Amino acid sequence: MSEADKVGAVAEELLERIPSLADCRVGVVLGSGLGSFADALEDVEVVSYDQVEHLPQTGVPGHLGRLLV
Repeated sequence: MSEADKVGAVAEELLERIPSLADCRVGVVLGSGLGSFADALEDVEVVSYDQVEHLPQTGVPGHLGRLLV
């Protein structure tokens, strides 16, 4: 499977899990020390990276590897 096909498969799966993702216009990638920002969000859908085939896993200790919408 090509990388483009993998990206398409990830997008398709995420849209199936979280249909409201299609309406998102802004994304924020949080790095070290910013997990408290994510913890403060309300009314979110959460998907762990390890639940989605072809989504790279985090290798950094302490990083939770999750998508919040």
